[in-house]
Amino acid sequence: MRVRGWDAYLSVGTSPTPHGGVGFLEYRTLFSDYGRWAGSGDLTRALEPYNLDAFGAKGHRSGDGEPFLAVNYMDLHVLDPACGIGLHRHRDNQEVFLMLEGDGLMVIGDWADSGTRTRSFEIRRLPAGHLALLKGGNLHGLLNPADQRASLFMFGGYD
Repeated sequence: MRVRGWDAYLSVGTSPTPHGGVGFLEYRTLFSDYGRWAGSGDLTRALEPYNLDAFGAKGHRSGDGEPFLAVNYMDLHVLDPACGIGLHRHRDNQEVFLMLEGDGLMVIGDWADSGTRTRSFEIRRLPAGHLALLKGGNLHGLLNPADQRASLFMFGGYD
């Protein structure tokens, strides 16, 4: 078992104008098989010959591995007051946002009519304890409209 959190992480940093947004976002990378950690096996499960793999098969060599779910990264984020993650999309990966503390506004959408490039957006409140699931390709952004910091746990992965 690996345990990571606010005081145990792979990296910590600050992102100014995240995804073209405004303000500053502090991040802590908890687990990752993405970017500089690609191939690290951080989100891989070691298999033994007696283990069932994701497809119910046994008979692996000791030390074989398989991905942990379809997750490539898990991060903690802290958004300063009035910080906004700019509207963007990830072509192939899905993301999950869980607001831990504070209150956010999540903007999601996509092309309503790709021929005329007319966009359709939805703005939803994302209070503490609530979760947003985003499909791959969804345009999305997140705003902390409050005068206090907001924190969230997010993770994502590629199909």
